[in-house]
Amino acid sequence: MAPMPVWDGVSAQVQTVSIHVNSQGIIDVIAQNLPALPTDPVVHYQSGVLIPGLINAHIHLLNPPSCKPGKGFVPTTPLTNARQVLQSGFTTVADMGSWPDLVVSYKTLFSKRVDLGPRLLIAGPIVTIPGGYPENWIPSEAKKVGAVRFINDPRLLDDLKRWQVDYIKMGMQEVSFGGKELPFYSEENLKSFIDQVHHQGKKFFAHALTRQGYALALGSNADGILHGSHELLDEKTLNAMAQKNMPVIPTVWVWKNAWDVPENDLDQMYGWRDQVSKKQWDQWQLYLNDYKNSGDSFPSSLVDEEGIKKNLAQQKHRILQKNIQAWKEAGIPFAFGTDAPFCFNTAFNSFEEIRELKKAGLSNKDVLNMLTQNAARFLGIENQAGSIQVGRKADMVVVLGDPFADIHVLEKPVAVYREGHLITKAPLGLKEKFLSVYLLVKAFLKTVVS
Repeated sequence: MAPMPVWDGVSAQVQTVSIHVNSQGIIDVIAQNLPALPTDPVVHYQSGVLIPGLINAHIHLLNPPSCKPGKGFVPTTPLTNARQVLQSGFTTVADMGSWPDLVVSYKTLFSKRVDLGPRLLIAGPIVTIPGGYPENWIPSEAKKVGAVRFINDPRLLDDLKRWQVDYIKMGMQEVSFGGKELPFYSEENLKSFIDQVHHQGKKFFAHALTRQGYALALGSNADGILHGSHELLDEKTLNAMAQKNMPVIPTVWVWKNAWDVPENDLDQMYGWRDQVSKKQWDQWQLYLNDYKNSGDSFPSSLVDEEGIKKNLAQQKHRILQKNIQAWKEAGIPFAFGTDAPFCFNTAFNSFEEIRELKKAGLSNKDVLNMLTQNAARFLGIENQAGSIQVGRKADMVVVLGDPFADIHVLEKPVAVYREGHLITKAPLGLKEKFLSVYLLVKAFLKTVVS
């Protein structure tokens, strides 16, 4: 690329340099006053700023953007999500719990076809105990294909090896979203399992939302926490997180969208009309009608539970904002993740999460670090992604302006490169749709046989 303003993901500001790449990655970063290499094709972007490819460290690639879990899934759902998230500037994502045989197929596909989706890292199934989170509420279809597995399953560790998962995710939630008590781990069986996971060289991440869940994650040596706490954390917990340098993904919008869009942001939703299928749009309209008529509680279809109070959800949102401010003051590292898709929390619009992080008091620099180097460290891929440096993958995004001055430039990238390949805005073609069906059938047969 010709000399242009670049934020490399490491420096404190934008600098003017030229970038040289080949099929192996970034081979040189050269100051403006030096000539380009004679064999390099030169790419010019007027008024553009080059930044590292963005990273979403918590996503669920197989989920449709539905307000009823699993509703609206079609064979093309995973590939549609993948294309949308890649086109929006995210060149690496981590799936944190899905149908293992299908998500493994997409991981393999995207390693070969960089134009179709982002670099995909996977956790495979969510590990829990019988009746525990999320086994207590996810659709029966997800259970049948193994999206949830039990910690005491003697085949689990062998299956995780077979799927070549990158991480392990464990549900550490002792109450349902409506406040009902759920079965929880004993320290003995939890420690034994986690020791085996770490012995295999895998990170394990905790789904935790409460003080008790955070205490268990800290006590069991989790490598990261996948959600911000909805209970105000005390000084003891904050100090323990700081001492362990425990990274956390706040995931603000995934909890807020189900009440904020119906109450405050319908215009925003109508702006997304052309980016979702008619089936999903109709499901959104059905949810809005149910929300309007459900009184002071959310529609039970949202998480398959009656009596979850709307005002309590808003109160928890304010607590989460306070926890984010406390984490920042304590120097606890943040990484970026959306937990999308769910309801109005879509794969194509991760910027809603960025808005919420800003509202919680984070600076543009904080958010940029979350999207790049912090997310890369969280996932253990900082030597591959998260920065524009020699030896890294050539994952880059061109935006119209300095993101340190205006974070909104991330909302509409001018160009996205994954491993040096320019990503087009083309929709899925017939071949890609047939490929989606093939991968679904192949995964189904593999799951049935195993």
